[in-house]
Amino acid sequence: MKKWTDNETEYLAKNYEYGNVDEIAKKLRKSKNSIYAKANLLGLKKALREEDRDYYAEWWENIQVLNKIRIKLGKAPIPESKNPYGEAVR
Repeated sequence: MKKWTDNETEYLAKNYEYGNVDEIAKKLRKSKNSIYAKANLLGLKKALREEDRDYYAEWWENIQVLNKIRIKLGKAPIPESKNPYGEAVR
């Protein structure tokens, strides 16, 4: 497995949020899985597309309802860290 160079890591960090993973993989001559793995290690996230905002906002509201039920049943709530878009959907 070929190691990531500093230039490759920098390119990924600059382009991952809004870039197309297929194009990034092609440019860096790496597999998509390699791109996703490195992005995960770097803590990079994809930007939330405008058309997805409503979906994820509703999804997160449903999680909050589930948490209220879970608490009443004596179960631990789903942690906020499980929200893949953090502040973006609040």
